[in-house]
Amino acid sequence: VWGVVNDKYGQIRFVGAGAQFVSADGQFVQVTSLNDYLEITFYGTGLNALHYAIVNPSNDYRWSVDGGAETSYATIQSSGVIQGRGYNSNSLYNIVSGLSLGVHTVKIRKNAVGGMNLNLYAFEILNESSSLRVNPGTTWKSGKKLYNPLQNVSAFNSGFESGTLGTRGGRVAVYQKADGSIGKAVNPTNASQLNLTSADHSNEEIARTYHWREFGAGRTDDFSLLTTTPGARAFTLDDGTTTLVHSNAAVSGVNAEFLNNGPSNGNFLILTFVGTGLDIVRKDTANGGSDTLTLNIDGGSNITMPSTGDTTLRTTKIVSGLPYGTHTVKFTRTTAVTWTLDLKQFIVYQPKTPTIPTDASLIGAYNIMANYDGTTATGTTEVLNTQIPVGVMYKNVSREAVYVGANWALNTFTFAPNAPLSTWTSAASAQYVEYTFVGTGVSLHFLSSSAGNYTATVDLVGEATPTVTPRANCTGGSGTLTTTTGVTPSLPIRAEVTGLSFGKHTIRVTKSSGAGNMSVTAFNVITPIHSYKNNGPFVLQNTLAVGSQGVGDSRTLASEVNQKNVSRAEGVTSTPSITTTTLLPLQEMSATHHSKTGKIKINFYGTFRQQGAILAMETRFAIFVNGTKTNSLGSGRDVIINSIGANGAVGASIDKTLIVGVGTHKIDVMISVSSSSVNPEETIRHITVEDVE
Repeated sequence: VWGVVNDKYGQIRFVGAGAQFVSADGQFVQVTSLNDYLEITFYGTGLNALHYAIVNPSNDYRWSVDGGAETSYATIQSSGVIQGRGYNSNSLYNIVSGLSLGVHTVKIRKNAVGGMNLNLYAFEILNESSSLRVNPGTTWKSGKKLYNPLQNVSAFNSGFESGTLGTRGGRVAVYQKADGSIGKAVNPTNASQLNLTSADHSNEEIARTYHWREFGAGRTDDFSLLTTTPGARAFTLDDGTTTLVHSNAAVSGVNAEFLNNGPSNGNFLILTFVGTGLDIVRKDTANGGSDTLTLNIDGGSNITMPSTGDTTLRTTKIVSGLPYGTHTVKFTRTTAVTWTLDLKQFIVYQPKTPTIPTDASLIGAYNIMANYDGTTATGTTEVLNTQIPVGVMYKNVSREAVYVGANWALNTFTFAPNAPLSTWTSAASAQYVEYTFVGTGVSLHFLSSSAGNYTATVDLVGEATPTVTPRANCTGGSGTLTTTTGVTPSLPIRAEVTGLSFGKHTIRVTKSSGAGNMSVTAFNVITPIHSYKNNGPFVLQNTLAVGSQGVGDSRTLASEVNQKNVSRAEGVTSTPSITTTTLLPLQEMSATHHSKTGKIKINFYGTFRQQGAILAMETRFAIFVNGTKTNSLGSGRDVIINSIGANGAVGASIDKTLIVGVGTHKIDVMISVSSSSVNPEETIRHITVEDVE
């Protein structure tokens, strides 16, 4: 019987030969042998599995609920288009839904010798209810017992004891009062958007800070291994939403601390995030000059960012008061004379958590989406690529979607630079893409290189022929969508399916006819709430919480009082070589760690070998936290290996304790060699980051 290291409540059990793996396709646990099975116990109404796509027709898995009869785990003939990219593809399969709200146990068993292993990244627990339920229970606050004897049921968007919810969303606090009863308060999003120096975050709080190197999984087309050589980069995090795009990215700074926005006019960077505001931590490469950047928020009018170059590291306000939901911010270099923008971090804001009564205990919090408005995404061809409708949760198709058919492929960045990591097919009929979501509708965003006809179905039964409402460059109807003639590289298409009953739905988009390519970019989910989630107690290979449609739980159980977070990364790529003479990332040695104590211990170990003669050379290592170099050995010294044996191995290790503050931090191991004419190989390597008191 196997446990799962980040299963904080002991809900998951693997029975048999199941084992945990790290591979080129992300981190997953396998169900491998005949009659091996797994069980997960949860409180909810349904369960999704996030997995490595199942592509073998011989697969035979069975699932059952609460000891009932087994049902076949449907064979998914899905394309592997988003596999092999070094991260969790998280292809989503709904095991069961529509259960009565309560505690359930789902068992999945392998029923055949043949077929592929069932490779599972994660589970998503569903609660297909628009009501907020707090079960009976006891809370302790400052030694005082608060007891609630009854289940409390209330609407998620009304019944607030303080605050008034508007159309732009807001943040809700759920609390237990001194008498044991449950109350709610809301803080609405600011009434208007303010930009640059006028931005006002006084009614907002930081939801998440992202370092630019988080956007990667050890690949040369993402940001994790970025060097001084410029090139197009794009990456979407595990949540399927937060995306960073750069048309000509390169590192900058003595120790490659910064993401440089490129030296030429027209170079751009796009960040997609969920929240209400954004700041950047930046500096400029030189002082003086009259260079300018253009700022574009959600495809609106361009805003000029005039600036005299300043090499001081500082925080620059970008925007506040956006309606709560997904947004894009695009920085374009317009006048290149003296300096370029160096970016270090992105600070994303959400509405401030409401104040609760002094004698109450906070037990949960969540954000309410702004009212959906599909008319906000109907701009010109270029602008439409960066526009996202108001009040949605954006899901890039490089994660979570399921593709069926052999002709799907992943687009290169140059195919649609404002809409990266899209997938495309030129075939018809048998080619389709599915996405499963909880909500009331979905806004489709894809590209078409010529006129084509498409069908959209929901759940295949019941609401099988939804009304498709066209928004841009298409006409709609009952389950149909017809695009107009495309342009080079392709024409953005916008349409929506709305008015579904709230709950779990699966939408399928099929190309039925037409000569051009169908290129899917995003499913924008219309859903009522969203919550930022911190990393769990154990995180492997930079994996982050997915889903994010739940209420954030603020309670601490007795068993968790002394529980500290741990993050770990293992070397995945086989023996990559090193030729860089400046400090750059060591392959896969990157950890995104959420510290609960504000103090962390970093342990790194690696072995290195040289094929051939012993080399009198220097290999240097350093630890970077949030893009800033630390003194790995104190007194400014790095870890140095002075020679590497012929076909042997020399070890290097770092142990360091740092005070970093409570919150999420990016830790990287950086490496350099004294001469690019030699190339020591990495063999074994791992990094562990853990909270300490």
